[in-house]
Amino acid sequence: MNKNIGLVPEKNLGTVQKEIKLEKISFGMLTGLHCMPVYKRFQKTLLFVHGICNTAEVFESTMLDAASLGYESYAVTLRGHGDSYPVENLGKVTKDDYVEDVETALWHIHEQAIIIGWSLGYDIGAIVASQNPSKVAGFVGWTGAPDRDTPVGWRVLLKMIKPRYLLPTLLGKPVSLDKADVRDIMFNGIPEQELEKYFSKMVPESGKVIKSLLFGRDKLPKLEHALVFGAQDDKLTPDQRAMANRIGARFEEIPGCHMIMLNHGYKTLVSIMDGWLRETFPFAYDRPWPSL
Repeated sequence: MNKNIGLVPEKNLGTVQKEIKLEKISFGMLTGLHCMPVYKRFQKTLLFVHGICNTAEVFESTMLDAASLGYESYAVTLRGHGDSYPVENLGKVTKDDYVEDVETALWHIHEQAIIIGWSLGYDIGAIVASQNPSKVAGFVGWTGAPDRDTPVGWRVLLKMIKPRYLLPTLLGKPVSLDKADVRDIMFNGIPEQELEKYFSKMVPESGKVIKSLLFGRDKLPKLEHALVFGAQDDKLTPDQRAMANRIGARFEEIPGCHMIMLNHGYKTLVSIMDGWLRETFPFAYDRPWPSL
């Protein structure tokens, strides 16, 4: 599968003027996105990993913005989400399965990767980065799901004991989030139009994965090169700074909610990531912009 889903004009680069290309691709049975800049200047590749009830599409704006700065990127859609790797019983899928999915995507990429994980993707990405040091050069985490030493927010606990969530979580069935609950804990402060746009793309999640996030969270590993973003109004995981400290990451806090990339937050994320990557991997930028 290789379907073009978007073309965005790049700034004028003289004789190399083309277009940024965003395509839907496959990693074996998994699906995802690939975004190629007009002129690639960073000799590693970004790999985005989404959170619960989402797909790779949540990163489209971020990938396009990163491409405008010369970064090639991929985003993987985890199994059972959207049209990626259909499973017979999504409710029984585990976090270990998702780790395997990210590793599958990783081995389809020919260069070292920088894993960028949001929410649940933060946890999954950190684990994959620690287990694959030859393939992963660095890790960037956005508003991670709570780790073992981070209390789950009281708002989340109150909502997750509702029968519509608790029963499928305990029974290992698919879990679908209610829009009002999503607005309160993930999209707080986001305009209704933006909420509608992203909520319409959300998909069911594994009850077993939800259970592990509530009752069996991981102790995340220390990482050599890591950057973590927290949001000032994150209702799901308020203490992102402590999580960053535990994995040895530099911490940056920006305005926003748990869906930190919304309301043009992706522009701030990409700008800060660009500076951190150039500082951390200066010799990976061996291709200057062409002369105009």
